[in-house]
Amino acid sequence: MAGISLRHISSCLSSTRIFRIMTNTASSLGAACSAYTFVEGASPTIKEDEDLVKQTLSMVGSCEKLPESNFHAFTGLAGSGPAFVYTILEALADGAVLSGLPRATARKFAAQMALGASKMALESGKHTGELKDAVTSPAGTTISGVAALERGKIRGVLMEAVQASSNRSKELSGEK
Repeated sequence: MAGISLRHISSCLSSTRIFRIMTNTASSLGAACSAYTFVEGASPTIKEDEDLVKQTLSMVGSCEKLPESNFHAFTGLAGSGPAFVYTILEALADGAVLSGLPRATARKFAAQMALGASKMALESGKHTGELKDAVTSPAGTTISGVAALERGKIRGVLMEAVQASSNRSKELSGEK
């Protein structure tokens, strides 16, 4: 239901106790990235309802309250983002196969490497640029690979992918 606003949902229901929630498929593993919003003061029990929503969403991963105006961007990042990461993981595994690793091993290592890097990004308290620099030595293998990524304009391509998904969410909602 990407792009469906609280206003639209409210127009279809008689209740004022309405939450808009966006999560992703990682919820099936307890690793979702979810956002929610609601109309402040919509009912006398809205804060209790919010506590229940937060508690429920926390059971399947992390959650944050966002203003509804941020939902299209969140959809582009957290809703569509897993497909982008899967595409990147597949490409990394393909590169490892091209370099000699067996396919099954390459897929497993690509996923585990991404899991570890994500955990570092979430838990180290360091900026991702600092984490990248920590594994990038002068004239080394990593900087050679980073240079190849930059020549391919990976940053711009990923930014455009998130923006395209966000824009599509706006289109689905009827916004421009």
